[in-house]
Amino acid sequence: MAIRLVLALAALTLAAADGGGSLESSSEELTDAQAIAVGAGKLLGAAGSCQNIPQARIDAAAAQVNRLIEEIVGDDDELTAAHTMYSDALVEGKQSLTDGKTTCRNVETGLKRLERAMHD
Repeated sequence: MAIRLVLALAALTLAAADGGGSLESSSEELTDAQAIAVGAGKLLGAAGSCQNIPQARIDAAAAQVNRLIEEIVGDDDELTAAHTMYSDALVEGKQSLTDGKTTCRNVETGLKRLERAMHD
């Protein structure tokens, strides 16, 4: 499931570009947990700035992501790194929306994909 979610997050970040930028993470080597933390963090950070996305929906997605991360980490160091990356990514996601690198419509699409991936 973790690999499928990572691939889904990669696809949604690329789809978020819409010609004006993306929520894409850097190309550094990440563990599955870290990749999920970065992708979901950016998406959920941007979602928090979209008035059309209820906070309860964002909170539910964040809880699912956090549970998944905790299930797949290899050790405490990886968990700490994933949490730090998630927190940083929340800020980056919000900034990407502010800077016009993505739109609430793209974020909504990405959130739907994340929710589907979490239920598969």
